[in-house]
Amino acid sequence: MPDKLEIHRKAMDRYDMVSRDEQDQRDAAIEDTRFAQVEGSQWDDYSLKQRANRPRYSINKVALPVNQAIGDQRQTRIAVKIRAATSGTNEDIAKTYEGLIRNIQVNSKFDKIKDNAFKEIANGGFGAWYITTDFNDDDSFEQDIVIKKITSAATSVYMEPTNKDDNKKGSRWGFVIEEIPDDEFKARWPDATIDDFSTNDQSSAYRDGWRIQDTVRIADYWVTEPITKEIALFTNNAVYELTDENKTVFDELKEQDITISKNAAGKEMIRKVKSTRVLHYKVSGAEILEGPNEWAGKYIPIVVAYGYNIWINGTHYFKGMVRHAKDPQRVYNYATSAAIESTSLTPKDPFWITPKQAQGYKRQFETFNLNNNPFLFYNPDPEAPGPPARTGAPAVQSALIQQVQQADVDIQATTGRFAPSLGENPADQSGRAVIAVQQQGEAGTFELTDNLAGAVEFTGEILVDLIPKIYDTSRQIRILNPDGTSEVVEINKTVIDKQTNEKVILNDLTQGKYSVVTDTGPSYKTQRTEALNFLNSLSQSSPMFAQLSPDLLAKNVDFEFNEELTERTRKVMIQQGLIEPNEKEQKLIESKQPQQPNPVDLLTFEGLKLDLEEKAARIDKMELENEALKADMANTMADTDKKLAERDKTNADTAKTMSETIEQLEEIDVDQLQTDENIQGINQTVMNSLAEDEQQKSLELQQQQQQQLQGQQQQQQQRLEGEQATGEFIPEAEAQTPEELIQ
Repeated sequence: MPDKLEIHRKAMDRYDMVSRDEQDQRDAAIEDTRFAQVEGSQWDDYSLKQRANRPRYSINKVALPVNQAIGDQRQTRIAVKIRAATSGTNEDIAKTYEGLIRNIQVNSKFDKIKDNAFKEIANGGFGAWYITTDFNDDDSFEQDIVIKKITSAATSVYMEPTNKDDNKKGSRWGFVIEEIPDDEFKARWPDATIDDFSTNDQSSAYRDGWRIQDTVRIADYWVTEPITKEIALFTNNAVYELTDENKTVFDELKEQDITISKNAAGKEMIRKVKSTRVLHYKVSGAEILEGPNEWAGKYIPIVVAYGYNIWINGTHYFKGMVRHAKDPQRVYNYATSAAIESTSLTPKDPFWITPKQAQGYKRQFETFNLNNNPFLFYNPDPEAPGPPARTGAPAVQSALIQQVQQADVDIQATTGRFAPSLGENPADQSGRAVIAVQQQGEAGTFELTDNLAGAVEFTGEILVDLIPKIYDTSRQIRILNPDGTSEVVEINKTVIDKQTNEKVILNDLTQGKYSVVTDTGPSYKTQRTEALNFLNSLSQSSPMFAQLSPDLLAKNVDFEFNEELTERTRKVMIQQGLIEPNEKEQKLIESKQPQQPNPVDLLTFEGLKLDLEEKAARIDKMELENEALKADMANTMADTDKKLAERDKTNADTAKTMSETIEQLEEIDVDQLQTDENIQGINQTVMNSLAEDEQQKSLELQQQQQQQLQGQQQQQQQRLEGEQATGEFIPEAEAQTPEELIQ
């Protein structure tokens, strides 16, 4: 790479060449702008000397058509449209690009920048702006793209003169000149040379104009440098440059199984290409102040636009609307001034009167033009019969008047703007005739607007090239829609695809190729106004249109509540069946209506319903069986109590019999008393033993019945809970009959 001294010398050579070759054109552009817009600039030095101390009027007829063209341009919308340039390119990404470019333009106040450039184009034939980047906050590392205004492009922008592109696309070098005060220069570059640029050992020709009084000229010097780079095609169809800086990117791609593609022969698709890189320097007339700094894009970010321009024998000529109108304007001013001068020097129409007629009334005749006297006195003079009379004033030269009129026509012809385009209709022409003449005038200046559209298109190409390199991290950005509404989208975000379980990047701005076109037409506000007027006309001409257009009328009315009015109007029209609901409205209508079940869901629901009914029936059956079991147990216990009562009665009868037997034994002989007592003791023991045995058996039987009943109830409860938990039917265990329980 050459050293800085050599780079600076070459920069000065280039600036000297372009400023020398284009100096005449640039001086003419500056003079044209002054002629149309600066008061007192329409008389050249020669005419000023010739008419010294004489009337010199400037009736500016050139500024009006120029300003009219500027006003028409401001009502024209030049929109950047992004289109997919290759198959497989995501259209949603193209819309993101388009919305982001609109947002960049709005944040940069691009309409004002474009208007300033067109004003310079219409007047002098040359306008420009440039593109740069800046951090979006003081404590942020994220950058945004910004478009900047260039004032007086004819004195500040110098591009490679051999580049014949209308917007200087593809230039190999260029300058943007700025003049700053000495104190500002010293504050920004305290170690830089400022005192005397001519002391440098280079030719003083390089220093002309770089130091003027207390100002220093500095320049942003852009230059392209040829390089050779190695690129590779990856399996995601993206092309990356093989550099150390991209190593991290390649590692991330490898984790996603994205590698370098291979051809049919199994060789990796890598090749070397010749390319360029763009470098930026900040230079003064003596040295390089800053740089080199490598620019992220492939274009020098300076956009120029010309007015009427043409190449003749390798020389570029450009002009605006004023150049050819200057001579007719000078003629108009000269003829008007001469006519006024002639009129002012022409004597008035006096009274021709004899001394005898004026005798005694001289004062009356001298003040006649000042006093509103209804009559004049005079003395009759026989030598001059009749009263004093006027004979007529000298006529103004009609040639001067004709010259003024012709100059006016010539100004209209050279600017391309005729009377109807300027709001006049001198011949009382019909509406169609006036529109035809207006269109003729607009066609005469269409080249200026079309060249501006070309500059906007080149700006879009620069932005499309820059965006994936500046907005290269995961971040949220604001995009604008054509109607001015905005939304926030997230770009370059890595997420896991739930279907493939692989990493994917959402809104990857590096994917695909995109082309840029421009759409020129009325501004969005103008379109709404025209649409409103047209719909009003249709509504008045036909009842059918009046019935079908209320929602469109409400949409195009420019007031605060037009969205709410449109929504209410559409709601009524949908209910009346005049229009079909859109997707959003259809969802809202469906949300307010009872949901119709899906056939599959309906079958599933009916199946579940039958299953639940069967389970409920089984539960009811089990409860009935449980109640029946309880009743059987109660009956069994009642039978048991009855049998016990019968046994008690039998025991009582037995005891009674034994008592009677004892009574009979008492009648036995005393000798047998001891024996009887022994027998009675035995009988009592037997009776007690039998009673205790029966009581023990009765208690055990009751306990066994209660345990069996509790077991049956617990088993049924467990089976019921199991069915509810599993949803499956559990066969019933065979229950014991009451007779079995008793046994």
